[in-house]
Amino acid sequence: MNLLIVTETYPPEINGVARTLAQMVEGLRELGHRVTLVKPARDDGDKAPSDPNVVEVGGIALPGYPDLQFGVPSGGRLRQLIAEHAIDAAYIATEGPLGYSALRACSTHSVPALSGLHTNFHQYSSHYGAGLLAPLLLYHLRRFHNRLAGTLVPTQAMADTFADEGFENLHVWPRGVHADLFSPQRRDPSLRQQWGLAADELAVLYIGRLAPEKNIDTAFNAFAAIRAEQPSARMVLV
Repeated sequence: MNLLIVTETYPPEINGVARTLAQMVEGLRELGHRVTLVKPARDDGDKAPSDPNVVEVGGIALPGYPDLQFGVPSGGRLRQLIAEHAIDAAYIATEGPLGYSALRACSTHSVPALSGLHTNFHQYSSHYGAGLLAPLLLYHLRRFHNRLAGTLVPTQAMADTFADEGFENLHVWPRGVHADLFSPQRRDPSLRQQWGLAADELAVLYIGRLAPEKNIDTAFNAFAAIRAEQPSARMVLV
């Protein structure tokens, strides 16, 4: 199939959405699909992509996160790509201006489009002093996703929560573990020694941003319960 993926974040940016999409693109291409990726250009001196199937559009820095960008509306370019590449289906990863223009372009060409609920913006707003905007953000997300052919969520619990909020056409798409990257063969005794751990002692890792919406207190509370049973355990923050 000829597939279009539109996103406002992608490696070398480091976040969960970017990494998930990179794995998706790699996996789809390995299965023999042609993937056209559309993303904002990075304003950090990086060279333009040499891959003809990677298309960059203009971007505007996200307030508070200068390394991330909103993609500007690019309906004309997207309609051109859909026609030129004979796109069969699309995945619109983010709900910003670029995502909305992709949705409209797909609708114009009758191309079915999916998306995923990667970030609960309306729930996060209260952590950043913008709780009053939560209803507006929820309305925006619901309006966007209900215009799609379907929305993918990682768990049934998340599907149930969003269904209660009025989201339609939800489908559970569980996350997996990359068995080559996360393999016992990669165990590093010298690294464990740096952490102060013997070979048979437990390491508990938290990997991610230290941000309020990540519920880090829950991780600390869970580790406290673990350490009550295994006093030699160490928690490592990455």
